[in-house]
Amino acid sequence: QRIFWKDRDSRYLGCNMAFARDAGLAYTEQVIGKTDRDMPWGELADALRKADEEVIATGVPKMNHEFEVLIDGVHRAGITSKLPLTNGDGTVIGVLGSYTDVTDRKRSDLALRLQSRALDASVNAILITAAAESGHVVEYANPAFKRITGYDPAEVIGQDCRFLQRDDHDQEGLVAIREGLAANKEVSAVLRNYRKDGVLFWNQLFIAPVPNPDGNTTHHIGVINDVTDLIRYQEQLEYQANYDNLTRLPNRNLLRERLDQAIARRKPLAVVFIDLDGFKNVNDTYGHEAGDELLCSFGRRLKSVVPDAELVVRMGGDEFAVLVSSPTRADRLEQLCSLIVEAAAEPFHVVGVQSYVAASVGAFRIGPGLTSPGEAVRKADTGLYEAKRRGKGRYCIYSPDLDASLIRRKTLEKELRDTLARGTGLRCVFQPLVEGSEGRIVGVEALARWESPSLGVIPPSQFIPIAEEAGLIAQLGEWVLREGCREMAAWNDIFLAVNVSSIQLRNMRFAGKVLRILEEEGFPPDRLELEITETAIIHVDELVTAQLQRLRAAGVRISVDDFGTGYSSLQLLKELKLDKIKIDQSFVSFMTQAADSAAIVSAFTQLGNALGLQVVAEGVETVEQKEFLIDVGCTGFQGFLFSRPLEAAPLSTLLQGAASLEEN
Repeated sequence: QRIFWKDRDSRYLGCNMAFARDAGLAYTEQVIGKTDRDMPWGELADALRKADEEVIATGVPKMNHEFEVLIDGVHRAGITSKLPLTNGDGTVIGVLGSYTDVTDRKRSDLALRLQSRALDASVNAILITAAAESGHVVEYANPAFKRITGYDPAEVIGQDCRFLQRDDHDQEGLVAIREGLAANKEVSAVLRNYRKDGVLFWNQLFIAPVPNPDGNTTHHIGVINDVTDLIRYQEQLEYQANYDNLTRLPNRNLLRERLDQAIARRKPLAVVFIDLDGFKNVNDTYGHEAGDELLCSFGRRLKSVVPDAELVVRMGGDEFAVLVSSPTRADRLEQLCSLIVEAAAEPFHVVGVQSYVAASVGAFRIGPGLTSPGEAVRKADTGLYEAKRRGKGRYCIYSPDLDASLIRRKTLEKELRDTLARGTGLRCVFQPLVEGSEGRIVGVEALARWESPSLGVIPPSQFIPIAEEAGLIAQLGEWVLREGCREMAAWNDIFLAVNVSSIQLRNMRFAGKVLRILEEEGFPPDRLELEITETAIIHVDELVTAQLQRLRAAGVRISVDDFGTGYSSLQLLKELKLDKIKIDQSFVSFMTQAADSAAIVSAFTQLGNALGLQVVAEGVETVEQKEFLIDVGCTGFQGFLFSRPLEAAPLSTLLQGAASLEEN
């Protein structure tokens, strides 16, 4: 406490050492004769002198008066009291005063008020708990606690703070909280908590211990941050990253993650890849809405045939996958692949129409020695590639020999690409088409043959599919058309037939290219016949129809090759205004031995004649076959009975030497 005394003129008569130090004096005697103007608090001199005069004049003490002052740039606060200073006979000769420096206390009070206000104004819920035998009981909850939890602060005082968890005790975050409390350290965790109405909210809880002066923890402060929106947003992002928005199936990211986990644990499993053949035709014919509906429908079918424990994935586009976690036996995996193929073969009802696709399936069994998810994906994809090569609606389990097959296909693709770029190595052969019982040659079909300098002779059954897969079929087809026109230009009474793939038909510039080649080679359009497979025309759209109409208007004839192997409708045959159908040799080969094949050939012939189409039989090899075909009304023939495919020179000799081909 600081003590001082003054005379009636407010001049200091003395003080204690505490006062002297505040005044910046080394000794108490130095204060004698000074006034408040000489002190560090000189700015308060007038107010202090006035207070002195009141006490001297009235003789009434002024007690516990608070004051604040800035001394050397430091804010100070104090409480002062002044009493009349009297002599022996009671005459007031000055004032006796004292004051206490309460700066630190004021600061503490202010800090407490600010902290209290901060707690009340915080957007986060704040709890203060005290340790008790029953746990940690709530001593304080701020107003935000009610907004976040629905509980009024008054109703939770005295409760154990764990009441927000209800019965949901199996949480990883609770383990971290318990460990933090046991170690008397700050801890943070995200918990599932429940509001008063029972609604779940995600609580990012921060807990800090409050020690007493002895260092013992007596209380804890808990800060509750409602992060429900953030968690839901993160879940949404995670869902979008790992699930397909259309089918709601997991996507390739989740497949890769599960593959990584399984391979790291050396867990045996299998990867199954599925590709929907014919899906693009559905999209092109009926629109993307139909395509989307079909994908969703197939996704549901796939889940219905795959065990619940397995991961069904949409990889993207028309590609799906299955991660089989327990492929205990090879036959079980084959059975699953077969079920998937069968599920896809059933008709799909989309946008009010019935559509068909087929599933090609490739699978790979992962053993404990595999270390790369990429290798698993590649081998399953190799199996899928082989299944597609074998035809639609097939499955193939990967085996090491498929790698050699794939390498050969890639080698063939490169060789074929180089061959087309050089313009050498390919040649055209021609197989005659005949009419009537006398076997009169009326046309030839141009066929490509390829002999690679490094690989030798490559059969069409190998390089034609590779050309289609590699996007080379259009270039190859144009080469055959141009070569055929050049070789057959001189034979005015013989037509030229050229095969056309579905890929070429779907190129919007196809008709223009054909007509340009005919013009450049001087070949009459009415001597050209384009052969389109039945499987290619069953998915015709407006673009294909318009191109075929443009070609027919120019005089080009259109025929359907491999008739009977697809699903073309009578309406389609009528709408396309075809000129000819060619019965596939698979029916012709057995028609004289199998009654059902004979009936089919007879029906096809009658159908073609009824529609005004010429009917040609392919693969005729015996006189018996020819006679049967003539009897049922077939007028055109092609096959080894008449001639094998010939190069231009032997064909020219044949055409010059005979007007007809007799059996030999």
